[in-house]
Amino acid sequence: MRYSAAGPCSRFGLPAKTGTANNCPSQKQRFFNWLADPLAGMATDLGTTQQLMLTMAAKEGGWTTAALNHNQPLNNPFGVNIIKNGRAAGNKAYPTIGAAIQDWENMFGARVQGAISPADFVKGLLFPKPGQGQPYNSVNPNYGYNLYRSTERLVGIWAGVELGAEPC
Repeated sequence: MRYSAAGPCSRFGLPAKTGTANNCPSQKQRFFNWLADPLAGMATDLGTTQQLMLTMAAKEGGWTTAALNHNQPLNNPFGVNIIKNGRAAGNKAYPTIGAAIQDWENMFGARVQGAISPADFVKGLLFPKPGQGQPYNSVNPNYGYNLYRSTERLVGIWAGVELGAEPC
């Protein structure tokens, strides 16, 4: 399996943080160091973009220090929940980052297969084809709007930046 947590922090158009040796604030560098390479492989598998997969992880799992402290030990970049009786019952723990990525691909990959734009990515999650299950996060009536806005904003930040080309 090609998924691993190793890899350099790439420049993603984030503002410089004074006093650091690179352009990534430490929590963002930690996020990219953890997920840039594994999600690049996932994006290739799904025929989508690394930016969209990183955006999904930032939106769902989080990229703040608190969110990383919670999800990174669980190997859960997408904040996937354990569901009991139709309700979330805590975050799922995975043995490896590769197992988490494979689980997300199995559950939702077909929905975003080939999505290149934020609109197509969000549409695939919110309006699954017959046999693909419930809409993604159908509990929150504002989820679609919020996901689209987040996706547009974050992909916009990273637009035009060659991922992996230069250290943070």
